[in-house]
Amino acid sequence: MDQPLNLLIEMKEAGHKGQGMFAKVDIPRGTRVIAEPPLLNLPLNDDGDLDSKQIPARF
Repeated sequence: MDQPLNLLIEMKEAGHKGQGMFAKVDIPRGTRVIAEPPLLNLPLNDDGDLDSKQIPARF
């Protein structure tokens, strides 16, 4: 069940540590709070290993 993020968490000051993310309600285990697309997506070879020859081509 996807809920708007602002119903689950809030950002607020965490003392001398700066800002922190805090739950506003009890969040059930397994609930996705934040999801972002990958920063870098690299191909795997036929063995399922990273194909290092392809890395420079992705930059």
